[in-house]
Amino acid sequence: MSDPFTITPEEQDEILQAYEEEIETDEERALRLAYEMFPGVTLAEALERGKNEDDWVVPGLISATTTLLYGEAKIGKSWMVSALVGSLLTGSEFLGVKPEDRPYSVGVFATDDRGESEYSGRIGTICPDDDDERLRLYQMPPMTPEGWESLATVVRSHGHNVVIIDNLSQALQPGGSINDDPTVRAFFDGVRKLIRSGVAVVIVGHTSDKAGMNGYKPTTPLGSSVISQMVRWKLFIWKTKNKNLGVKSSGNLGYKSEGVVRSEAGARFTVLSWRTEDDRELAEQKRSKETLDRNAEIASWVVENCQGMSRNKSAETVAAHFDGTEGRPSVAVSSFKSQVSKGYAYGAMLDRPDDGSWSLKTS
Repeated sequence: MSDPFTITPEEQDEILQAYEEEIETDEERALRLAYEMFPGVTLAEALERGKNEDDWVVPGLISATTTLLYGEAKIGKSWMVSALVGSLLTGSEFLGVKPEDRPYSVGVFATDDRGESEYSGRIGTICPDDDDERLRLYQMPPMTPEGWESLATVVRSHGHNVVIIDNLSQALQPGGSINDDPTVRAFFDGVRKLIRSGVAVVIVGHTSDKAGMNGYKPTTPLGSSVISQMVRWKLFIWKTKNKNLGVKSSGNLGYKSEGVVRSEAGARFTVLSWRTEDDRELAEQKRSKETLDRNAEIASWVVENCQGMSRNKSAETVAAHFDGTEGRPSVAVSSFKSQVSKGYAYGAMLDRPDDGSWSLKTS
């Protein structure tokens, strides 16, 4: 009777071969780690991936990667974020634009004390379902690399495809400064873990509330210039003179727009005006044509009515005729002298030799 604990030479060879196959050499391990860090794709694979990737969560306003929503403290940024959350959960418009038609699961990470309860109250003004599993609220501490790993795990486990971080300054690593480039880069290294998993991240930031030497408050994000470099899209909010909110949308996706909205009850905003970069360019072209036509009108009138007059007399005559009435433009005496002497505007269209005759330049 054979010993059940004894193996044959053939069985030994099989066990040894299997063991050797499972052992990873240093070279094989280094190659595997390199491929994991730089997986790479072919051109065809990249093109196919691009077809299936979205640029926007809300077209022209919220990017499918990173968006920085920023402005002065207490201006209403959290209310606007709440309006965005309501839009994603209900499919309603956010600042006049409907979100892309796909299911959303939103994680709101608030750094303020009692941030979850404050957001629940704001979002509750437009989302009556307080038991919606597509929304979860979290308290966010100052973030370490380990903290970002845990956050990414939580986001994946709950299936969030949109994450909101309110706010950037308080989510930095412990002891870090918003003005310190490495600290800010460490924050965005953490954000990138989410982006690479297909999660859109909206980050709430600030501007300085102190006016500069020119008397104007800055329109750039508070802190390191790395912030603007690392986000794909920016939504800048400011208070207008009539107590509404100005909103400027810009970034590197080839689309810019600007508008004015009015804050309503709860997390609701009414769009009062909005124009895209194309609208502005068309308006500038129209203004340019109107200005050119006006200058041509003034220059032609000078040639017809000011022959033989001195420059001073011509200026007085032009100012008397172009007085802003009956649809005519307004030209001041000093303005006429300046434009003619410097060759600007209608002055660039006029030629006046020493004999006092006026003529239109041919080129």
